[in-house]
Amino acid sequence: MSWGWFDPKGERTEELISEIPTPKNLEEYRKISSLSLHQILHYQESSDPHWKRPKELNGNVDIDREISNNIDNLGSFSWLKLKDTPDLNAGGEKMLDWTITCQDRNKEGGNEGPTSCVKAQGLMPCSPQRLVDIICTNNILDRKKWDENVKGMEIIEDFGKEMSILYRTYKSPFMGIAGRDFIIMNGLFESKDTYITYQTSINYPSFKGADPSAVRGVVKAGFIIEKIEGNPQLCRCIRFVWLNPRGMIPNWVVQASKGLAGSGMLKIRQAVRVDLKERPDFDARVVEIKKSESSRDNSPSKSESISLIQYADRQDPIRKLERKDSFEWSPENEKGKAHSIEFPLPKTSSEEFHSQIIKHKQQKELKDQELSMKLQRRQMIAQKTQELNQMTESHVDQLLRTLSSIQSELQQSSDVVERLYVEVQQEKQERKRLCELVEKQQEELRRNKLEKMEELALIHHRASASPKMSWGMIGLAVLWPFITYALADFIRKRRSRK
Repeated sequence: MSWGWFDPKGERTEELISEIPTPKNLEEYRKISSLSLHQILHYQESSDPHWKRPKELNGNVDIDREISNNIDNLGSFSWLKLKDTPDLNAGGEKMLDWTITCQDRNKEGGNEGPTSCVKAQGLMPCSPQRLVDIICTNNILDRKKWDENVKGMEIIEDFGKEMSILYRTYKSPFMGIAGRDFIIMNGLFESKDTYITYQTSINYPSFKGADPSAVRGVVKAGFIIEKIEGNPQLCRCIRFVWLNPRGMIPNWVVQASKGLAGSGMLKIRQAVRVDLKERPDFDARVVEIKKSESSRDNSPSKSESISLIQYADRQDPIRKLERKDSFEWSPENEKGKAHSIEFPLPKTSSEEFHSQIIKHKQQKELKDQELSMKLQRRQMIAQKTQELNQMTESHVDQLLRTLSSIQSELQQSSDVVERLYVEVQQEKQERKRLCELVEKQQEELRRNKLEKMEELALIHHRASASPKMSWGMIGLAVLWPFITYALADFIRKRRSRK
C-alpha cells in the first residue's frame, strides 16, 4: 500500500474503501446515481440560495432527506470566496464579465481541510450541447485539452447515455507524490435549459486493470450547465469538486490544488474556443439530428436507414453501421414521399475496414494535436501583445521615475564606495607608517639592550678584579708605619756613626 509519497512498486490488489458504496445490481447503481445528482443540487442550492433546480427534479423528498443526512447538516456550512481568476483572452465581448469566481465550502468559518468542496463558475462562449460534448468525452486526447493531468481513461461498464462506470488515472502536479486513480460512476441529466453531469467514486471489486503506481482516491464532482436566455451561443458553467486524495498528503499540497480551480475553468474555456474553430458546424448538426430523431419518432414505421448527418457526426462507424454491401439514405422530398438512394461500401473485410478507421482516427488526432499546439502558441503571443498594449503613458512615466530613482541610488552607492576606498587606502598608509615606527623603536631597543649588556659586563669585570687591589693597599697601609719607622731609625743610625 502506498502512503502517497513516491511511486509504489509491485502488483496492486483491488482494495475496498469503506466510505464509498459497493453496488451489486442495476437498482443500486441507479440509486447511487440519483443520490450523486441530488448532492450536486444541494451544493448549488447552499452556495446560491436564489438558484432554482429544474422542475423535473422536484418532489423527491426521500432522496433529499437522505442527502441532507449524508453530508452532515449542509445548511450549517458556509462558502468562502477564493481568489477570482480573470480571463485575459476573453475576446471582443467587453460587455460580459469573463471572470471565473471560486468558492470553498468551509465548516463554521474554519478550514475543513482536504475534504471540502470547491466551486467554480463562469461563462462559456458556446452552446450548452457543445460544452457537454467537450466535458463528457471519453477520448483521452480531447480530455487532455482541458484536463492536463489525466493519464488514462477506460470504460469499465456502459449502461447507456445516462450512466456508465469509468476508470481514470491522474499524474501528480507535484514532484515526489504518487499519482491517483479513481473508479467513478458517471451520470448525465438533461432538461430543456439545464444539463447536469455528475461523478461519484464507487468500489468495483471485479476490476483488474488498476495502475500499480497510483493511489486510489475518492471524488464527488459535477457540472451544472445552464442556457443563457437570448444568446444560444453562451452558457453558464458551474463546477463542483469534492476530493479526498487519501494517503499521507501534506495539507499545503491540498490547499494549493484548491487554488487551481479557476485555472481549470480557464482551460475548459480555451478548449471551447479551440473546438469552435475545429467544429464550426457542430450546433447545426445537433439541430439536424434532433429534427431527424423527432421525425422518426412521429412516423408510424421506423426505417433502418441512416442519415448522412448522423454518419458525419463523431461516432464510431463500426458500432453504428452494420456490415452490408451498401446502405440507404431515405430523405423526404417536397411532396412527402421518400426516395431510397444506395451508396456502395468498399469491398473489404471487417478487419481491414476497422484498421482503416483506426488509421484515419490516428491521423486526425495528430492533426488535432498540431493544430492545438499552434493555437496555444498564438494565444500566448496574443496574450503577451495584449499585456504590452495595456501599458499606458502613466505606466511608462512611472517606470521612468523608478529608473531615475534607481540611477540616483546607484550614484549615491558609487560615491559611498569611492569614499570607503579612499578611507581604506589612508588606513593602509597609516598602518605602514606605524609598522615602520615600530621597527625603528625595536631597533633602538635592541641597541640600548646591547649597550646595557656591555656596561654590565664591564662592571662585573671591575667588580671581580677590585678585591685583590684592596687587600694589597690594606697590607701596605698596615705595614707603612713600621716601614717608615725602620727607615727613620736606619737614617738616624747612619748619621750617628758619622
